[in-house]
Amino acid sequence: MGAGLTKGKRKSGKLKLRKAISLSGSSSYGTRRGLWQELGRLGNTVDAWAVVGDFNIVSSVTERRGGRSPCITAMNEFNSFIHSNALIDSTTCGFNYSWCNKRWGNKRMLQKIERMLINQKWIEVSAGWRSKILKHKLSDHSPIVGWNSCIPKPKNIPFRFRKAWKLHENLKAVVEAS
Repeated sequence: MGAGLTKGKRKSGKLKLRKAISLSGSSSYGTRRGLWQELGRLGNTVDAWAVVGDFNIVSSVTERRGGRSPCITAMNEFNSFIHSNALIDSTTCGFNYSWCNKRWGNKRMLQKIERMLINQKWIEVSAGWRSKILKHKLSDHSPIVGWNSCIPKPKNIPFRFRKAWKLHENLKAVVEAS
């Protein structure tokens, strides 16, 4: 598990912390149980946080196609971790599945085990945040990319009047309306 801290200023002048954690969860759900507890403790120490990576578990049966049914206990523990930390899955764009066993026919298995989970404060700090599951190429795992679709306009940009605007036939009406 890796972690990175970024710092930013609040309007009140207090320092706020944003944490982005990357992980690769164990295939053993007993080991993952400890990971969920540790991540929950880390999440309580920062304002905005995101967890991205291979969780090695699906959150519902619909996130798995082919193979045996997922372990209900492990799935419930993962969902409990998500809900108790008020996390939201931001990987709603792109492909539905992030892992493939690279087999064909009735032996093929697809799962959404990679994802990016964010909390509400992350959304407030990064309005317009999106993440997407990309197509896998060489690996059996798909990469996830995240971006901010709403980049705020700086407040210190001076107004510039263009001479060409004077030639527009509705200039006076536009100025009066604004």
